Amino acid sequence: MLVIVVLLTLMVFVALVLFNRVQQLQQQVYRLQRYSRDKQHHAEANQRMLKCVLDALQRRLLEGLPHLHPTDQSLDVSCRLFLISNLSEVVLRASGHGRSVHQAVEHIAAKEKMDMASIQLFVRKQPDGIVQAWQRNQISAYISLCCQISRLPELAKAS
Repeated sequence: MLVIVVLLTLMVFVALVLFNRVQQLQQQVYRLQRYSRDKQHHAEANQRMLKCVLDALQRRLLEGLPHLHPTDQSLDVSCRLFLISNLSEVVLRASGHGRSVHQAVEHIAAKEKMDMASIQLFVRKQPDGIVQAWQRNQISAYISLCCQISRLPELAKAS
């Protein structure tokens, strides 16, 4: 009889310990879910803010090119407009989708039926700073490239 009482007591004790541990784990899961939800919310807010900043930069760069029109048939003009007018989307694709800048440009070029070889040819004909920025294949370099190609007419006049 004593053995049964000891076994029952031991089983109740083990059940209480396991119940307590399950409660602790459940609280930890809730905390982790809340933390994950907060991180996701902050990441989305950061993406929205980044998009606003990039859109403003993109508009500013495009405003500096009033003499260029999308109807112009020049390859240089169409490539320059393509690269600058897709600045925001390229950076967001490269940063948010885990792609390189070149992959993001290729994806957008395919979507807009722009020839990637034409873009690469356009970049190769530019000054060394622009070519190097393109070759770095990084977001900061792409932003620099867009800033530089937006000023190309000014640079040509200054020379």
